[in-house]
Amino acid sequence: MMGKQTGNATARTEVRATGGGSGSFDETTDSQEALRDRGDAAWITGAAPTDPWLTLLPGGYGAGSAGNIVGNRVDAAVSTRATQTSVDTIGTNVGTINTNVSTLLTRITSTLFSGITSLGQWLGIMMGKQSGNATARTEVRATGAGSGSYDEATDSQEALRDRGDLAWVASGDPWSTALPGAYGAGSAGNILGNRLDVAVSSRLASASYVAPDNAGIAAILAKTNTIPASPASVSDIPTANQNADALLKRDWTALTGEPAYSMLNAARMLRNVWNSSGSVLTVMKENGVTTAWTRTLTTDPTAQPITGAS
Repeated sequence: MMGKQTGNATARTEVRATGGGSGSFDETTDSQEALRDRGDAAWITGAAPTDPWLTLLPGGYGAGSAGNIVGNRVDAAVSTRATQTSVDTIGTNVGTINTNVSTLLTRITSTLFSGITSLGQWLGIMMGKQSGNATARTEVRATGAGSGSYDEATDSQEALRDRGDLAWVASGDPWSTALPGAYGAGSAGNILGNRLDVAVSSRLASASYVAPDNAGIAAILAKTNTIPASPASVSDIPTANQNADALLKRDWTALTGEPAYSMLNAARMLRNVWNSSGSVLTVMKENGVTTAWTRTLTTDPTAQPITGAS
């Protein structure tokens, strides 16, 4: 059960014969020492067993890993360090150990193996996956609260070994899995398969990124914010005739602040009150009192008077 050296043939035969017999337990592969020697690589990656003591440390092991810590920090022989020189408490400790051993012996009662009909059969179904002794199996399942489901065909040490590395780690190589496959929405497989749909290098590199003109954008935003929520439609824009009609029908009395040389002042001579006094022509505003503009007249006594137009 414990060592992987070639075992006693009689003991091996007896282990295989427990329960229903026809077991295949082999100490070179199924013993506790053999299982230990499979090593981490066999349990995790499926690689063939290797001798861990041949590994160069720290090697390529990353910071924080056991290989890195041992390789870098166990950097001198223990014998070069300080030794424990005080042995004053050894006698006391030995006495305490003796007392504890005596206490332990008093606690090993006659009921220690209660519930075990055959220790050999128990060991058989614990170690080998052959059909075990029904009584031993029932007794194992009845321990504790009872109603256990232990089955040596799947739960024994040999059966656990036979599950193999793939059973411990995964059902296969995860990198060979087609994505998104049948993975449901929101799952890692679905997200990777659907969203990582182009090479990262096909997108803009950070070195080529040009920051936007945020100040310019803010200025444009300030101007667009002045646009009414419901601006006029094309049908609301006045036609040329509508603009002309509005100009010709504009009430001059509502106008103020016009320049001296404006169409309004030019037209006032045609419509508003005006008079001449001596050599000065005066054109009034619409109220007939306020002067709109004046001009100096040049007179000719010999000129023919104008009496009308036809």
